[in-house]
Amino acid sequence: MVFPRYLRLSTIAFACSLISLSGLSAAEPKQAAELLPPTTVAFAQLTGVDDIVGMVLEHPLRAKLEALDQVKKAYASKDYIGFLGIVAGVESQLGKPWREALKDLTSGGVYVAFDAKSQNGALLVQAADEESLEKLIVTVRFLARANATQNGNEDPIKIGEYRGIQAYRIDQTRLVQLGTWLVVTNEPELGKQIIDNYLDGGKSFASNKKFQQARESRPQEAKLWAYVDIETVRNLGVADQLYSGRADNPVVEMLAGGLLSNLQKTPFLTFALEVESQRITATLQTPHEQDWTPEEREYYFGPEGKGRAPKLLEVENQLFALSTYRDFSQMWLRAGDLFDEAANDELAKADSNLSTFFSGKDFGEDILGALQPGVQLIVAQQTFEGVLPRPAIQLPSFAIVGRLRDRENLQRDLRRVFQNLVGFINVLGAMNGQPQLDLDMQRKGDTLIVSSQYAAEDDEKESTKARINFNFSPSIVFHNDVFVVSSTTTLANEIAERSNADLSDSADNTLAHANIGAIGKALEANKEHLIAQNMLEDGNTREEAEAQIGVVLSLLQIVDDVTVRLSPVEKALRLSLQVRLSEAK
Repeated sequence: MVFPRYLRLSTIAFACSLISLSGLSAAEPKQAAELLPPTTVAFAQLTGVDDIVGMVLEHPLRAKLEALDQVKKAYASKDYIGFLGIVAGVESQLGKPWREALKDLTSGGVYVAFDAKSQNGALLVQAADEESLEKLIVTVRFLARANATQNGNEDPIKIGEYRGIQAYRIDQTRLVQLGTWLVVTNEPELGKQIIDNYLDGGKSFASNKKFQQARESRPQEAKLWAYVDIETVRNLGVADQLYSGRADNPVVEMLAGGLLSNLQKTPFLTFALEVESQRITATLQTPHEQDWTPEEREYYFGPEGKGRAPKLLEVENQLFALSTYRDFSQMWLRAGDLFDEAANDELAKADSNLSTFFSGKDFGEDILGALQPGVQLIVAQQTFEGVLPRPAIQLPSFAIVGRLRDRENLQRDLRRVFQNLVGFINVLGAMNGQPQLDLDMQRKGDTLIVSSQYAAEDDEKESTKARINFNFSPSIVFHNDVFVVSSTTTLANEIAERSNADLSDSADNTLAHANIGAIGKALEANKEHLIAQNMLEDGNTREEAEAQIGVVLSLLQIVDDVTVRLSPVEKALRLSLQVRLSEAK
């Protein structure tokens, strides 16, 4: 049998991961952490491998993926057909299907660790029993040597021994079987330490106090769980910039400034992945104390760390929503402590221009200071059915929602600034042949809406391929203490109606929600433009562009929505990402 080059490399890599000789059996089975040296700084464990594989192979959405042309082509490729032949050969040698063999091999879990002392890592796999592991090893030895013989190479497997235990070496990779454990490492000294711990016990990673504390918060349902000793990594000087506590970028500072302060002090970080049929949840968590947050970053977590984002408003055809606690006034005023000289120079220029724009009022103290810390960003798909002129490229509408500390004194100033801004846009538009905005003002009870609308020329009033301008009708809304800046009057009106809903604080510092299904529909509405752009930028034919855009749209149909939360919990910070899969249809 002739092995394609790709499959020869795959076979060798597979051999490197599994080949070993039977070692001595310990009196009692040890946990992975008991085998690792105490200088381990990173540890990850994957359990329920067969459950995950079964969930993927048997998932109702699998049919959608296999229906994609790219997947069909991959299934029909020579490499894939050859790979299936090798799998069939392995199954014949093992006398069982590959899934059953995989279940036996990974019954006790798969573990990866990194050791600070040796600056190297190790892979540990615990099989169901020694016999299953030995049988698999014999099969892999046969494949590795057959591949070497076919290509005229010498035996790739070198045999070594340490304390009576034999091990294989392929290039720089050492592999050893310790009872039901398979150990793979590139560092011989690390391998010896693992063997010593297996035979003798003694001080190991399992006795690490920080690791023990971290394991207490491990979710029982987590298929993948990982631990990183941040304190040791920080002291080693790895990724100094990450632990410097500085963002030097206003956007990064707004999103992650508080997290950077946490990384300067926290002893460790954990990661957990929970996998269900219709939901995948990934969670990062670190210990956290309020006094770890410096004064200049109080804007991020709030006084005493109690700042919470407002509950999300929901609107029709919502694509994305973000709610966060940030005291932007304090962030702006503390810029000198947060950013480097270059960033502060740019902010100083912006501050001067904005103060002029706001009739001499200080932007940081008077304007941003008039807003309460909680703010929301809402993005929604527009519907143009029955609307003329209709833009050729249909963009979503968006709005920023906040609350005013001093509604009476600031409302008039903000209204005047908005009217001046519309006038400025009209002046620029007239110079560039763009349509003009008409202003309007409506008062409904406690709600004041100041809106603008692009006036269409006679030849564009009935157009279905109008200019991009007609996606916009900039508006602002005042409803009690709620203040809204919106790209469209329709969204502004809807938010005004819904702002009577519960706007109390949530349990999160930051909350974001993306409706992936709706985003897919929004892209579908602009499919022709996306195809044309793909052809222009990538030089594809129309058929190739349609295929690529079609794959993206099909993949978006698989996911229903994505939610991200940054949540302060008792003496900890938790950042979670939840992906909900769509129902199979």
